Amino acid sequence: MKDPKRMLAVAATVPPEHRLVSAETIGAMCDNYSAQYALTDITSQPGFPAPVEVTPDGKPRWVLSEVSEWLKQRRKIQPSRSAISSAVAR
Repeated sequence: MKDPKRMLAVAATVPPEHRLVSAETIGAMCDNYSAQYALTDITSQPGFPAPVEVTPDGKPRWVLSEVSEWLKQRRKIQPSRSAISSAVAR
């Protein structure tokens, strides 16, 4: 299944609580940090969800809904980098 449109269509049928994300996606969710930064710094933060799967090439994956909830809770405590930049520019 190498057809990107077909892959997206199949992925859309997976409930959010079962969708898995990569370090690259986590970096993008966290104000566009690199995958390496996400893997070494973000995922090692206290309370960050544990990976649930490792791909055959050894790359971890996390449950999207768990990562989203962690980010939501964290942003209540600490504003995002882009929000801070916007406030400073005013």
